[in-house]
Amino acid sequence: VQLFGKLSLRVTASREKIHAVKENLHACKMLLRCKRDELKKLWLEGIEHKHVLHLLEKIDELREVPSQLTGYLAKKHYLHATQQLVSALSLGEGSLEGVEALREVRVELQTKKQQLHTKLMQELSHHLYVQSTQEVVALRRQGSGRDNTLLNSPFQRATELRSSARTPKARRALLDVLSPFPNTPSSRLGLNPAMNPTCVEETLGNLQEDLDATDPEANSEHFIAILIECLALLNKVPDAVE
Repeated sequence: VQLFGKLSLRVTASREKIHAVKENLHACKMLLRCKRDELKKLWLEGIEHKHVLHLLEKIDELREVPSQLTGYLAKKHYLHATQQLVSALSLGEGSLEGVEALREVRVELQTKKQQLHTKLMQELSHHLYVQSTQEVVALRRQGSGRDNTLLNSPFQRATELRSSARTPKARRALLDVLSPFPNTPSSRLGLNPAMNPTCVEETLGNLQEDLDATDPEANSEHFIAILIECLALLNKVPDAVE
């Protein structure tokens, strides 16, 4: 009898607990149903705040771009500068186009774009027509006091050919980049229209720029390829050909 009494008490207590749980669940349903609109409003506000925070981070990044560009250009890291500038212009003319506070930054970025284009053209002309010529002249001066056999040595001839070959290599690279522009005749480059653009030694678009390099111009051919890639990113290749 005592055992039955204990079991009866436990069953009764369990029923009371289950009843209390059911009442609590019912109360929760009523509360959630009454607050559903408010919860939805808070959820939407949370999403909006996250989007605003993301835009504020992008705005801060965009405002830092001009000073970062100045640092890259001072060290002649043109590829990183161009990539960052193109990304910033795309952002400023995209999701942040309506931000009035960034109007001066957008104007400054456009000015930087023009300055970068001018600088790239100057560097390209220097390496194509000045640097290579200076190397050839220097080699000839070094051999001016030697006999003709030494002057015409295979080593010197190979070096001169390597220096003078930069112009056609760069022009082939320009032709490779210019291939999507069918209205620009290849004769402007001084090249055979049937020339295979795969002659370019470095594949544009896969170039790597070493930010730790003390002299970015040490490898002139690689530097020229970077300049051409920068012009392609700025959509200035047709102007460069002209």
